[in-house]
Amino acid sequence: MKRSARTLSRLGLLGALVGMVVPVAPHVVEAAVIPNGNGAVIAIVIDDVVDGRNLEAFLRLLDAPITYAVFPFSGGSARASAKVIAAGGESIIHLPIRIRRSRPGGWFLSPGWKQEQMDDWVDRAVASVPGAVGANNHMGSTTNVRAMRAVMARLNLHRLFFMDSITVPDTVGYAAALEAGMPSRINNSFLDSTADVKYTRGRILGLAKTARTRGSAIGIGHLQRRTTLQALREAIPILLAHGYRIVPLSALTNVPNSRRTRTTLPPLPTSTTTTTTTSVAP
Repeated sequence: MKRSARTLSRLGLLGALVGMVVPVAPHVVEAAVIPNGNGAVIAIVIDDVVDGRNLEAFLRLLDAPITYAVFPFSGGSARASAKVIAAGGESIIHLPIRIRRSRPGGWFLSPGWKQEQMDDWVDRAVASVPGAVGANNHMGSTTNVRAMRAVMARLNLHRLFFMDSITVPDTVGYAAALEAGMPSRINNSFLDSTADVKYTRGRILGLAKTARTRGSAIGIGHLQRRTTLQALREAIPILLAHGYRIVPLSALTNVPNSRRTRTTLPPLPTSTTTTTTTSVAP
């Protein structure tokens, strides 16, 4: 086998003694192909955050400025947000939006509500997650132009930004945020669609290519997956060693992966009563 010792050593495959090949951890091999980051920035968002042991484990074991998307409307929402902030993390609101009809005053926003009902829903969500600096969407649908315009206008009044999680391909959430004057923030990658450490670690390290090419990248993981916690513990030191910076979501802007992502909305009807505001979101 005519490979130089230097090449084998770089891949972590150079054996010690009698030419024996020593197995290495997969992430060692993965690290060998990551481009140098030259200061490119990456934000990691953890979705579906509720108070409890999983949150405490993430906060205790991850020494990085992670952003946590906290579910609103529960008795533990304020407690979870407070724990995140006390640990040096960043709290945002994980807004539950649904296509089907929901009763006003409930957990899910329904596009069929009146303007004042949507405003009340956003106000209650904000009040239940004190200290939050922004919001993203939980599953559901962000395809309704009227609802997304209403949500962005209300978030602006609370000085909060919005990141579109891209839970549906025809989302208009990103376009509505841009129309409202908010900085560009959009999910580039779901990190843990499969509950497997190797898969998730590969997705996290894959953010490096996006960040290196575009200067920044955003990835989303989920609190309920302990495999995600382990993958982050393995991948973050690799990213840092290769010149990438892990920053809170509020500290970066980015661009969509796909050119097909909507960036503009239809003009507002001349008879509309929707109030638009100049963005004051960070």
